[in-house]
Parts: sequence; structure tokens; C-alpha cells
Amino acid sequence: MSLRSFLYNTLKADPDVASFVATRIYQSSSMQAANVEKPFLVFHMGNDTNEMLADEHTASRQFFQVYVHDEPGDYQQIEDIVRAVKSALVGKGSPEDGVITTRYLETSQDLDDETLRTIFNYIRFQFIRSN
Repeated sequence: MSLRSFLYNTLKADPDVASFVATRIYQSSSMQAANVEKPFLVFHMGNDTNEMLADEHTASRQFFQVYVHDEPGDYQQIEDIVRAVKSALVGKGSPEDGVITTRYLETSQDLDDETLRTIFNYIRFQFIRSN
């Protein structure tokens, strides 16, 4: 597997996440249309950083974001989905993918996307990886 597959499969397999978005989980470049049933998730892979935290350990950090989109209006459902996504990912690892653990970093302020006609928040995480 890859990090992207690990992330997608972890989100897809979580019953709480699935209760909100079913299989509407997209890698950013895989969205083919702006007309998607809501709510849905979009994930983006970020920087892969070796911070040289210790000479004898070569762990790196792979940052990523999960965007939670929904119909304009109340952010309550987005907040519920954010909690489900955090619960599905925080502390998760995958030895075969070199993921030691997954850390939560932050949740964005309330945002809106005029193109997708949604309101959304993004959640920033990092995979701590062994190289």
C-alpha cells in the first residue's frame, strides 16, 4: 500500500466516518466534478519533512489535510464529521507503510468554497514515519 491508500482505506473503513460520507472520499486530484453529493471529504498530501530530531533516528513527518465539505448553513454536521475523522486517524499506524503513528495538528476556521458551493473546515494531521 501507499500512504494515500492507507489514509483512504482508514477513513473508508471507519463506521462513524462512513455514516456521514459513505464512500464520498476523494484525493484532491481525483474529483471529476464540482457537483458532488454532500457531505464529502477531500484529502491533500502535504510536505514530507525530515526534521533531524535525533542523529540515530531517521523519522520523518508527512503532513496532510482532510477537508470536510457540506451544504451551506449550519456547521454542526461538519463539527461532528471532524470529530469522527480525528477519532479514525489519531494514533493509527501502519508498519507495512512505515507509519509509526498519526498526529492531529489543527482544525481550520469556518470557510466556504464558491466553486463547490459548500461550507468546509480542514483538519491538519501528520504521519510520523520511519524511513
